[in-house]
Amino acid sequence: MPFAIVAIILLAWYVTEPKVERKVAPIDWAGAGLLSAGLTCLLLVVLDGSKHGVSTAAGLASASLAFLVLFVLREHRAEDPILPMDLMARPVIAASLAGSCLIGAILFGIDTYVPLYIQGVQGGDARLAGRALMPLFLTWAFSVAVAAKAVVHRGLRFGCLVGSFFIAAGSIGLVLGATYPAWYRFGFYPGLVLVGLGMGPASLSLILSVQHAVQWGQRGVATGAVIFLRTIGGSLGVGLLGAALGWELAHRLAAAGGSGIDVAAALRPETHAALGPGQLELVQASLGHALRNVYLQMAGLGIGTMLCALGLPDRHATHASAAGGTGTSTPEEDEDDEFALAASEI
Repeated sequence: MPFAIVAIILLAWYVTEPKVERKVAPIDWAGAGLLSAGLTCLLLVVLDGSKHGVSTAAGLASASLAFLVLFVLREHRAEDPILPMDLMARPVIAASLAGSCLIGAILFGIDTYVPLYIQGVQGGDARLAGRALMPLFLTWAFSVAVAAKAVVHRGLRFGCLVGSFFIAAGSIGLVLGATYPAWYRFGFYPGLVLVGLGMGPASLSLILSVQHAVQWGQRGVATGAVIFLRTIGGSLGVGLLGAALGWELAHRLAAAGGSGIDVAAALRPETHAALGPGQLELVQASLGHALRNVYLQMAGLGIGTMLCALGLPDRHATHASAAGGTGTSTPEEDEDDEFALAASEI
């Protein structure tokens, strides 16, 4: 709260905006409702589909598809669409949105499945699990500050490529830590540092690519789309990774003679105290192997982000866009563009 109060004072005292008379189109309530309904049904299938049975899951998936198709049709006719389809179809924006979706899946996956390893496999408490994530967020804060200046000189494509490479390499560190449980700290902590170092330039480059691909008046909806896709990607990613984790854990327990152990109980560290010593050892070993494959899948998502980065503009493309799309720019225009690129985030 003290920081929030200081922020309110600074905003009220220092931020000034020109008064511009403009026509405000009505909010696209129909589009917002269709999008919310479609994504709600989709998330119910991904996160909770196994509990409802095949027929209910199929019905929810069909409803989700129908709502999303109606949403796309609605957006083509809306006066002020929630997600303008003409913007979403541009190659640069499509690559940025796809990369943001993958980044969200990796980030939410780490937030969910690294603490599960600390508590479920290593037997640590919630405090130790939360502490394990600190290297990621501390290095992310540092890397954003560095990336804000680096992408000005090396370009958005380079920034996202380097960032996503670090993310993939850090995920491999998690794989190694889960493969060798006795030495997991030597894989987890350096791996999370690498992921944090990669999140800064990757996420920054994805947002700036979208902002510089649209006109000034469209930056709000374009930036919102990036954040929205990152959140949706995280939710869907956690659900899909969790489904793969539950399936593999069930098969490993059954193959090792632990068919009587409830998979849901095996995934909840607080229920491990009710297991016998032999059952607990079996659950921890099976859960560790299953989580290793989850981390391997997250490394694959990092490689997918690298592929999305190839669709981002490089330094020269950014300058050409700022100069009016002619492909050439003067040194003065280059300097103005670099200043705008850095200032827009810093």
